[in-house]
Amino acid sequence: MEQNAKRIEFRFGKAGKLAPLVAAAAMILWAAFSQSNVNGYVLAFFAALVTGIIFAKDEKAYGEALVYGLSKPMFGVIVMAVILAAVSGKLISASGAVQTIAAYVVAAGFTGKLFVAATFLITCLLAFATGTSVGTYFVVIPILFPVGVMAGAAPEFMIGTIVSGAAFGDNLGPISDTTIASSATQHADLGTVVKTRMRYSLPAAAGALVLFLLFSKTTDGSAAIEAASGMTDPVSQVMLVVPVVIIALCLMRKHLITALSWGILAGIAAGLLSGIYTMDDLISFPGGFSVAGGDHRSHYGDGRHGGNADRGICAPWCAGMQRAL
Repeated sequence: MEQNAKRIEFRFGKAGKLAPLVAAAAMILWAAFSQSNVNGYVLAFFAALVTGIIFAKDEKAYGEALVYGLSKPMFGVIVMAVILAAVSGKLISASGAVQTIAAYVVAAGFTGKLFVAATFLITCLLAFATGTSVGTYFVVIPILFPVGVMAGAAPEFMIGTIVSGAAFGDNLGPISDTTIASSATQHADLGTVVKTRMRYSLPAAAGALVLFLLFSKTTDGSAAIEAASGMTDPVSQVMLVVPVVIIALCLMRKHLITALSWGILAGIAAGLLSGIYTMDDLISFPGGFSVAGGDHRSHYGDGRHGGNADRGICAPWCAGMQRAL
């Protein structure tokens, strides 16, 4: 496919061009207010694609442009990163580490608005140090987001504070690809670029911190914490080696895929050595497909009897395939 494909035109002019973005934004807001998991946000991507087909004047050219865009390396990196991040997040969440951290946080009285503000500061520092907003999402969200919700912070504010902090660090970090790219394209000294951005980024971050402290919505997380308090396991904190390894490798300027992969391997080793996981917990396969009558859950596993579909780091994809079938 040629890179210089002809210009794509949309019906209704600028309104037609903006329609896919509007559709994606609407789906993202819908998923956020519905407290959806990552699958809800994936729908925003497909909503934008379908909306573009409706408004594109030349559907063939639009389809070719989509294929060309999806074939770029950045898209492959994002897809691989999402898959690896889901695996690393599963290693952490299934170990009980999140519930244990949440119980400690609540016991210390660090809940609600305070936790939202603290998450913002942590995310700012992490993104600034690693120079990647995407990597920050994959490290922070699996841990701080569920802990914050259990500690009484509203989900939409937790997502907002994480995205805000990651954007700040990515914009200002001296090792951020955006900072380096802007310095190179403008033929400016990197230090000068960072100093110039500080004039705008630091006041904006300070204002955001104050707003998070004053106006963050809180919820009653006592029920969740009470349910989780009986499942606290100090040994589960060994699984925090996953984000530690990822952060360390990002600081060493390793590729994001490499950092996530080593984080998963470190988590598997820590889980096996500490006795949190067995090989059967980490690797499992769904059962066969039933063609006869009876309760199909005996083949797929319903989660209450240790069915393979709900176990192992492959569980998110196994369960999704089973629901589709």
